[in-house]
Amino acid sequence: MEISEKYRIIGPLGKHQGRKFGSLFLVANKSTEETGVMKVVAKSDASVIAVERLKAEASFGFDSLGLPKILDFYDGEKEAILIRKYVDALPILERYDQIKKRDRHIFLCETLDKLGEILDHLHAQSIYHCDIKPGNILIDMDGNVHLIDFGLSIKQPMAEPRKMLFPLGYAAPELLLNHLDLVDQRTDYFALGITLWRLYSGKLPLAHANPSIFTNLQLTHPLPESDDVPRRIQKVLDKMCSKHSFKIPPNTMQREAVQSKLSEGMGQRYSKFPEFLKDFQEAGNKRLFTKKYRGENQD
Repeated sequence: MEISEKYRIIGPLGKHQGRKFGSLFLVANKSTEETGVMKVVAKSDASVIAVERLKAEASFGFDSLGLPKILDFYDGEKEAILIRKYVDALPILERYDQIKKRDRHIFLCETLDKLGEILDHLHAQSIYHCDIKPGNILIDMDGNVHLIDFGLSIKQPMAEPRKMLFPLGYAAPELLLNHLDLVDQRTDYFALGITLWRLYSGKLPLAHANPSIFTNLQLTHPLPESDDVPRRIQKVLDKMCSKHSFKIPPNTMQREAVQSKLSEGMGQRYSKFPEFLKDFQEAGNKRLFTKKYRGENQD
């Protein structure tokens, strides 16, 4: 059955002009009226990577709260189409901006607690998201957290080596330098640390209009300080985003040497989500520990 025979388009989603190769639509199943999000990528020489990402996303179908449920995938001659179950939710950045400043730390602690459950579930299966950023963390009106867009995700061990282009800004150095065999939960924690810094500061760290300079800054500079990021929170995020600061260009080094330096940097990050969450909660307010991660209620 053709996609057009099974689904009707309700309307566009998001800003299509901001997408290089794909479009998003809200659709409904003609028989069941179940709503979904339809991603469409027109096939061309320029969209090969986008099509591969869509295929990869289709392979990560889940049936648990907080993770995307794939309803359909169509790989045609002229286009690739993926349909996932629609979630009525807003990106974390939009929800964060709606929260009063005095309540934001509580909001983040509650959100991170739920996100931690999702990440623990994935990581227990050796699945790593690799594209955590504000637009991929959604929160519905009941406060439930949803993690979407698994187009860059990796399941370890990888079946075969592959090269992928990861977006600048949130990606850990092991992704930027394509050492994908190193990817583990700390890779996702790194991106989450950048996401939190972005929420506090209102901007991306080390950003630059020139992609080459942007990449160089990400590989050679630690997470910067910001007047908008509380000092104790900054300390937690510094550990979350720990990395080796390359003094010479990695492309002039032996691959084994680069791998060693990357591993050293990863070794300084949090390795377990509860350890990070405990420190994050304490950094903002010692009274906000949850029973789940603290073991008991203490004032």
